[in-house]
Amino acid sequence: MITDQLSDHLVIKTFGGLEEVLAQECENAGLGPARKLLRAVAIPHRPDSVYRANMTLRTALRVLVPLTEFRIETYDDIYEGAKAYSWSRFIHPEHTFVIRPSIQTRHFPRKGLLALKVKDAICDEIRAERGFRPSVDKISPDWIIDLHVGEKLVHLSLDTSGVPLFKRGWRKKLGPASLNEVLAAGLLYLSGWNPDTEDFFDLMCGSGTVLAEAADMATRRAPGLHGRGYAFQIFPGFDPRLHQKVKRELAARQQKMAIKIWGSDKDPASIQVAQHNLTAAGHKGRVTLKVADFRNLPLTPQGFIFLNPPYGRRLSSPDLKALYTDIGSFLKHQCAGSRAGIFIGNPKGLELIGLRASKKFSLLNGPIPCVFALYELFKGPRRKHLNLQNEKRSL
Repeated sequence: MITDQLSDHLVIKTFGGLEEVLAQECENAGLGPARKLLRAVAIPHRPDSVYRANMTLRTALRVLVPLTEFRIETYDDIYEGAKAYSWSRFIHPEHTFVIRPSIQTRHFPRKGLLALKVKDAICDEIRAERGFRPSVDKISPDWIIDLHVGEKLVHLSLDTSGVPLFKRGWRKKLGPASLNEVLAAGLLYLSGWNPDTEDFFDLMCGSGTVLAEAADMATRRAPGLHGRGYAFQIFPGFDPRLHQKVKRELAARQQKMAIKIWGSDKDPASIQVAQHNLTAAGHKGRVTLKVADFRNLPLTPQGFIFLNPPYGRRLSSPDLKALYTDIGSFLKHQCAGSRAGIFIGNPKGLELIGLRASKKFSLLNGPIPCVFALYELFKGPRRKHLNLQNEKRSL
């Protein structure tokens, strides 16, 4: 495939805070060694790496082939730097392309101008080499060029994914404040949840994103088995036999679910959306769904308990205060022996929950700073519990 000629490594983007998780995913998938970057990892570019990375990695957003990088001081510098690269090696006049910018710099406030100059540079280089320039197509381009500008450093890469990888291909309906699939998978990995031995309970499941990711993990169903397409499938040299070989290998790893997965929400409409999404994801009948408030469940959850409560911008609402207090009371008095993870967009709410977290992770849910707090749940005073744990370790 053409990507083999362009770079000896791939850069895989993810969300900030998930770099370690993604690096471990790469190692587990045989894609390593993985080198951690800012909101990304780098892996070696082998013959099947583009296929395997796109189809296997749950916490990947995009799989990129790095093309060139350079520093800029002026707007004209980005034109000159981009024009110096040999785009005509793979983009021909009959092709279409689009620039996808990610610009994080204080020095160049006219962000649209940066992307425009890169577009002009690509067109001018190809016209000089081949006599004609290609066209821009924002809907269905042949090539997607990823432009990243951090302060004064420019990275230009070829996007092999196309549609972002969090769009697995199964979710047809969204609920209010639905979690991104990559973030949902990242939370499950950070929690240390064991999908082979530990029952899973999402007690505010909304549209079912976390449940679908959990069911995928419990059945070893790779993201690439949900039927979506990828940009690399139209690249010159695409090998459909190698692609199908990777797909068959992933399919052969699937297994029966050995645990219980339960989802509940007090909103009947959310449960209907979750049921629709889980069916589309191929998990109909594998996940139990109930309309229920966590304070009045028809069972006692034992395993790993996940909660993503409403955030609220302030804690002045009596209902929100009561909700957080009730979460703490519920976990403390009804879930002893289990573990819990609370993903919350209002860190002060953790004070109202009133439990001491064993671990905390700082993440973003879109633009909202969030905390993912993990808890070991037990009966009685914390000191007594710790003493018992120490006694067990000494035996």
